[in-house]
Amino acid sequence: MKNKVKIAAISLVVAFQFAVLVLIIVNSYFTVKNAPEYLIEVEGYDPYQPMLGRYLELRISGRDVVSEINEKSKTTYLVFTEDEGRLTLTTIQSEKPDSGIYIATKNIKSPRLVRYYIQENLAERIDKILRDTTEDIYIKVKIRRGKYVIEDLLVGDISINDSLGLLFFEVLKD
Repeated sequence: MKNKVKIAAISLVVAFQFAVLVLIIVNSYFTVKNAPEYLIEVEGYDPYQPMLGRYLELRISGRDVVSEINEKSKTTYLVFTEDEGRLTLTTIQSEKPDSGIYIATKNIKSPRLVRYYIQENLAERIDKILRDTTEDIYIKVKIRRGKYVIEDLLVGDISINDSLGLLFFEVLKD
């Protein structure tokens, strides 16, 4: 009898974990399939953390951003205005917006930071490209109900994900 209870409890825990994983994947899928695509200007650098490896840490640009953050809140909302497919960060607030384009983040101390994971062998090269470029840097995102999926990283009009884009920057460097 005890074994059956233990097996049932373990089965419930495994089923719950699997359900959470499926929910995350389905939410990302619907965001990618149904959400409109936007460009957000960012600034980036390549930190290294032994447990996470190499990634680009991108800071969402914004000059005249109004910050209305309540230190007690657990979620921060980045509110944007749209102009021809490009988003400009206008407000960082603790209250969920009633409408408009926004991103919800749990990072209260640095809400503008997003991580862009890339292949480790490319991270240093891309970081150098981002530091040396005079072009604007954008992330191509899809946003739906405060959730976002980064689809691409652009330097000017050139995609970093595209191997031809990397080759193009390597030729410019030489």
